[in-house]
Order: sequence, then C-alpha cells, then structure tokens
Amino acid sequence: MRETSGQRTQLRITVNIYMSEDKKINRIWKPIKFNELWGNADTSILDDLSPSWYKRRKVLTENSESYINFLNELKREHAIETGVVERLYDIKKGITETLIKNGFVQSYLSHGDTNIDKTDLFAHLNDHLDAVELIFDVVKDEHRPLGTSFIKELHQLTTRHQKHAE
Repeated sequence: MRETSGQRTQLRITVNIYMSEDKKINRIWKPIKFNELWGNADTSILDDLSPSWYKRRKVLTENSESYINFLNELKREHAIETGVVERLYDIKKGITETLIKNGFVQSYLSHGDTNIDKTDLFAHLNDHLDAVELIFDVVKDEHRPLGTSFIKELHQLTTRHQKHAE
C-alpha cells in the first residue's frame, strides 16, 4: 500500500509463475530481446558529440583531480536524479546542486528542501550512488558479462531502502 494525497492506493504487480523441475519460479520481468533494429539505430547525435567529449576528456585526464571531481559530481547527479525519476522523493534545485558539488552531507539540508525524512533521503541517495559505482565498475571490467545477474544486483542496490513502488 502507498499513501497518496491522503488516499490509499493499492499497487498491483503481475507475476508470471512457471514450474521448472518441481520448483516454482516467480518472474516479474522478462529479458530484453535485442534484434537487428538495435544495430540500425540512429546514433548521429552521439557521433556529433563524441569529438567534443574526447577533447574535454583529454583536458580532464591531464589534470586528474579535475577529472575525478567531474566523475564524482556526475555520479552524484545520477544518484539524485534516479530517485526523482522513480518518484521516491522531490528535492529542490538549490540543494540538488549543493549535494552534487559538495557531496551527500545531511547538514546541508534545510527544512522544506525535500518531501521525505532526511534519513530516508540519504539512504536512497547512498543506495543509488552505490548502484552508479557498480555500473562504473562493470564498464571497467571487460570480463564481467552484462547479464541478468548484473541487472538483479543493480536492482537490489537501487531498491535497498525503498518502501514502495509505483
């Protein structure tokens, strides 16, 4: 159950149940099947951006502290936006920018900056940051397959402190 504007809304999730070797398997999702359309996808916008990104990356890597700061800010931004997109919380623009720039520090938060308890907010933020770190680690590790186990691990991290779903 989830409270919504004083009303209770019941969430329903369809679960497909299969029998396999006398075991019950519950599946809520189905794997994505890639077809030939993925190979024909229009990447021209990304292709146009690539040269400027590689140029900026070269500048950043020459000053490794700037590069590390850039990556950390990018990770924190993704962590914050994940919770907003998932409707776990709302957070004001000013505090968002502060947390991106300076890190996830509870004392930066003022009354009214978010619509949930600050302890819950920072639990979500840290869960999402852990998930972003996992993604970066998997991208670096050429030997780790991008399979269902990775997706399940990512899902577990992002929902670790989540109390509801829409």
